[in-house]
Formats: sequence, structure tokens, C-alpha cells
Amino acid sequence: MASGCTIALTIGVCGAPTASGCPLSLCERHLAAAYEHCRDLIEQRRRADLQHTRAAIDETRALAVERLRLADAEAEASQEVDDHESVVYYLQFGNRVKIGFSRNLANRMTIIPHDRLLAIEPGGRVVEARRHRQFAQLRITGEWFTAAEPLLSHADGLAEQYLNAMRELFA
Repeated sequence: MASGCTIALTIGVCGAPTASGCPLSLCERHLAAAYEHCRDLIEQRRRADLQHTRAAIDETRALAVERLRLADAEAEASQEVDDHESVVYYLQFGNRVKIGFSRNLANRMTIIPHDRLLAIEPGGRVVEARRHRQFAQLRITGEWFTAAEPLLSHADGLAEQYLNAMRELFA
């Protein structure tokens, strides 16, 4: 190993004493410059890798959302015939609302504690799952949700839309 720094300068080589214990023939000044250069390269690569990773995560997330959308559409299209006779119901009990589905709502209402039936809409498991996702921020547990404005407004709109169907169920 050379006894002086071997970095080439415009007027020859540096020649300053090498840094103690350094496996390279560099003086402390040039060793520090090489360290800073390598540190900057590593940071640039880390940032590029991070951006690449974030892009891959975003792409994966977008694919997952699209797969869920397609799965919902496929599930809805392949619902069993008797699901067309199902309804999604909204039962209020105190400050909670249960969103469920049933093929025999009158029977179901004898089993589930409730204060009143807020609304129904046509649909089975797929529509029920869609509503659970729609109001997920209000979920208390399972199929029970906080009786808050977005959910109550949705139920009011359904009640108006399907008022005759609700009357027929209990006629």
C-alpha cells in the first residue's frame, strides 16, 4: 500500500499521508469526500427504491380495488334465484341500526330486538355487504351500526322509494 494519498490532482497526485487504518490509499480529506459521495449515492438509490416501492404499492392497491369491484359485480350477477326475493333491512334499536338481509323479514323481525323498521331494499348478501362497506365508519360490531346522519338519511331515502313494498310485507 502506498504511503501517500493517490488521488490524482491537476498538478499530480495528492501525496498527503493516508488516513490511519484506511484500506484505501486516501488522505483524511479525500476519504471524507469519498464517504460523502458514496453516502449521497446510497441516499439517491434509497429514495429511488422508496419511490419504486410506493408506486408498486399504489399499483397493487389499485389492482386489489379493481378485483373487489369485479368480484362484487360477479357475485351480484351470480346471485341465486331466491336472493332476488331477499331484502336488505334496516332495523333501529336505540341508537343502533342493524343492516342485514332476509328472505323472510317478518319472521326475522320476531327474532331480532328492535324499536322500528327503518327501511328495506331489494337484495341479498351482495347488497348487504356493499352497505356494510358503505357505512363501515359507523360500525359498532358485526351488522350493528351507529344511528348517525349518513345512515339514517340513506334509510329515509329507501323508505320513500320502497314504501309500497314495505306495506306489502306486513299486509
